[in-house]
Amino acid sequence: MSIDDGGRGALPFTVHGTGSVPGGPVTLDASGSSQLVSGLLLAAPRFTDGVEVRHSGPPVPSLPHIEMTVRMLRDAGAAVEVGAGARPDHWVVRPGRLNLGDFTVEPDLSNAGPFPRGRACHRRLGDDP
Repeated sequence: MSIDDGGRGALPFTVHGTGSVPGGPVTLDASGSSQLVSGLLLAAPRFTDGVEVRHSGPPVPSLPHIEMTVRMLRDAGAAVEVGAGARPDHWVVRPGRLNLGDFTVEPDLSNAGPFPRGRACHRRLGDDP
């Protein structure tokens, strides 16, 4: 496996894989986005050693998205451990097969709110015919 980040040492990056991924422990700063944590957790059951993700930095802003990822993994049969406390900072996913079956993916509407609000404000100002 190789990782190409254009020499930046930061996101975005491209992972070029062959064969299997060993997995194991990783520490990262997820204070900018929960997506990297969720992505690692979703891929972890296929890693030879699973994954242990540790967050190091300010609080993760989108913890509900990580909680949704953990619920979906558990519903599919994954063994997931979550750190204790109101704002956990580590997650462990053991390797194993998932039973995906049928499931519903909740929409991420967190960025959709400004659009209807903007339209409503526009109408209130009387600029809309």
